[in-house]
Amino acid sequence: AAWERGDYATALREFLAEQGDARARYVLGYMYAEGQGVPKDYAEGAKWYRKAAEQGYAGAQSALGFMYNNGRGVPQDYVEAANWFLKAADQGYAEAQHELGHMYNNGHGVPIVLMTDIVWERVTFGGSKLLGDEASDYIATKSRATSGEHGHDKIGIAGHSG
Repeated sequence: AAWERGDYATALREFLAEQGDARARYVLGYMYAEGQGVPKDYAEGAKWYRKAAEQGYAGAQSALGFMYNNGRGVPQDYVEAANWFLKAADQGYAEAQHELGHMYNNGHGVPIVLMTDIVWERVTFGGSKLLGDEASDYIATKSRATSGEHGHDKIGIAGHSG
């Protein structure tokens, strides 16, 4: 469609995205989600973000988390949002770390955890990331052990009581 319109820049992005280029898929998702050069279409944006996110592209993982967090192009699902933000945060993606912190602070899709708890997790695991590999493994273990209370069976973190 873009080629026929003479929109060669979009046509190139679509071609690269269809060939499996993660960055092109992310950019195409952004174009649809923001209406940049194409009609705004959140569902189409989410589709391309997902393709790039599943390839491990941190920006797309964060963007898809945002889409789930706000119900844009996908049903609103805080647990799914938190999982995508966590994947990007584990790669050091600052925006996802920020959003994940808000989710923990507000209890959206995850148990409420005070920021002091997250700081202690960082100190405990000695990583420079908000939640490094060891912390992610720990979170997954705690999630399995504590799932069910509020239906948050995909993600969890141990708070410090006492």
